[in-house]
Order: sequence, then C-alpha cells, then structure tokens
Amino acid sequence: CRTEDDLIRECADARIVVYFGNDLPFTERVLDRMTECLLIQRVAIGFDSVDVEAATERGIIVSNSAGYCTEEVAVQALAMLLACNQQIPWHQQNLRKGKWYVVPDPPTERLSEQTLGIVGLGRIGGMLCRRAKHLVARVLAYDPYLTSEQFAEIGAEQVDFETILAESDLLSLNCPLTAETRGLIDAEALSKMKPTAVLVNTARGPVVEIDALYDALANRRLRGAGLDVYPIEPPPLPLHSLFSLPNVITTPQSAAGSRSSLVDLWRVASEGVTSVLKGQLPETIVNPEVESRLLAGVGKVRKV
Repeated sequence: CRTEDDLIRECADARIVVYFGNDLPFTERVLDRMTECLLIQRVAIGFDSVDVEAATERGIIVSNSAGYCTEEVAVQALAMLLACNQQIPWHQQNLRKGKWYVVPDPPTERLSEQTLGIVGLGRIGGMLCRRAKHLVARVLAYDPYLTSEQFAEIGAEQVDFETILAESDLLSLNCPLTAETRGLIDAEALSKMKPTAVLVNTARGPVVEIDALYDALANRRLRGAGLDVYPIEPPPLPLHSLFSLPNVITTPQSAAGSRSSLVDLWRVASEGVTSVLKGQLPETIVNPEVESRLLAGVGKVRKV
C-alpha cells in the first residue's frame, strides 16, 4: 500500500490493521471507509502517518511499539555524540588519505567540560541523560510536556528552546515528529548554535532541515553532525554531498536494531492487538482520549 486508494481497498473491512511502513496515508478519507476498524497498530514508534485526531473521533484506537528500542537508540545517540566530539570521522578521512595526526580546526574539546543538550526527554532522551550525565559538565533538556519534577527525577536542567540552542556543545534530538517539531532545526535554529557545537539526530529525519544543516556544516558554522534518520528514506545518493563531509557520521536508520529490540518490537505490537481483542486498551496507546468516545458508543469496541 502506498496511496489512500490502496489502503481503502485493503483495509476497508479490517477490524485490526497492523502496519510496518511509516509512509501509509491513514487520512480522514481513509478512516471514513474503515468502518469496522477497532485498532491501527504501528509496528514501530513513529505514527505521524496516521491522522490520530480523526481516528479518535471515529472511536479507532491507535497504538505503537513504544519502548522496544529505548536502550539501543539512546546508546546510538551517545556513540554519535562521542565520536563527533572526538572528531573521529575527520581523523579517519585524513588517515585514509595518508595524513598522520593532523590537528583539527577547531581542536577537540574535553568531554567533561562540555554541555549536553537533549531535545525531547521521553524514554530515549531520559535514558541518554542518565547514561551521559556522568561524562559531561552539564545536561540541559527541552521538553514542553514534562513537569519540573520529571526533569529533576531524570537529572536534567530544564531550559527553553533558545537556551538549549545557545548553550549546548553537544545537542541530541530525541523528540517525536509532530507539527511542532517538523523543521524544528532550521537555518535560524542552527544560526543560534555555537560554531563548535555538534548535532545528532536519531529521532525523525524531518525534524531537521537538511539543506540548512549541510550549509552550516560545509561552511564551518557547525563542528559536526551524526545522522541516523533522513527526510527521505532511503536517502538519495549523494544527499547534498552531506555523506562526503569529513565532519559527519551517517548510519542507515540502524539505531534501533539489536537482537533483543527486534523481538520486543513484535512482542509489543502483538500485545497491543491482543489487548484490544480482549476489550482492553493497549499499554502503548497513542490516543488514550479515545476511551471516552468508546464509552459513549462511538466505534466498535464497547468493553474498555
């Protein structure tokens, strides 16, 4: 399925839809035709291709596989932050060219003197904070949906978006893709970061405007970047020559992959399906407000 008509043809009579790809347009038009649907279950974390508000209005539960790769993505983000701070890609390219120990400009900074910023302090951002806070001088975090008590419990200093851009030496993006976060890191945001800063994105590709990022890196207005996600996946090659820059680490959305996470991915999705078949709400429900619609008799599920 790639189009609305594909989904309508395949899913119009489905009671439960389990989907793996993230480019399926579960729009209001499609949902209007899914009159038998109890649940749309995403086999991954991101669910931005589903019109969640429209699903809720129709009494359709939306669930994802939240938490299946928390450790893996947090570790990938940390690995990229460390590698970029140590300027490993730059040194590696020089060595392959036969250049032995060329001092980078700007020089490498001591990690324990750096400030780490985390945008999005959910499961992954929280784990990154807990693992990295002993390695750096400070951990700042921006997440408008958390309380001060939650920030304190995780161990991050709560700041606004402008502050995290201006004060972070290492900035990790761990937020979901929403209308608010799409294009969050644009040319204006990048201009407010230190030219010696590092940006790592293991969240979703469209959170970063890739043209603006390339421009900042190529013109030395940013020290380095690590990317596991891209606006188009798989990305066209070469992608703005981004992959050839000596201060960039790129991986093919591989952060979530481990033997254990792949087991958890399908286990969590399966548990979502079985919960709904038992008349219960999944633990990983995306739209908990649908419960009031179901209790009011909207949709197919009555027992919640």
